[in-house]
Amino acid sequence: LGTRLSQPLEILAVAYFTFWVGSFHFGALTEAANREDLSYGIYLMGYPIQQAVLGLLPGDQQSAWTNISVIMLIAVPLAFASWRLLERPALQHRAALVSLGAARFKSWK
Repeated sequence: LGTRLSQPLEILAVAYFTFWVGSFHFGALTEAANREDLSYGIYLMGYPIQQAVLGLLPGDQQSAWTNISVIMLIAVPLAFASWRLLERPALQHRAALVSLGAARFKSWK
């Protein structure tokens, strides 16, 4: 709208919309997201992939939707591999590592 309140209101509207959509249940997609936690892998790999895509694609072919689509096509399989091969196996050893750390901490006292 071009007023002083436009930008803060747009930020609030996008944040509200994001949480609102996040509260929906999307059936099989929600079940898959609960089973496979890809969020950290996408977060971790998204920026470097985005920078590579920006550097490799010609500037006239980089609409926001093209950029997001290409990045997700690359980041999601990498995040899946990261979850299955690194993150989930590491989390299975978390209890043992915590108890080992607690035992060592007690011995230092």
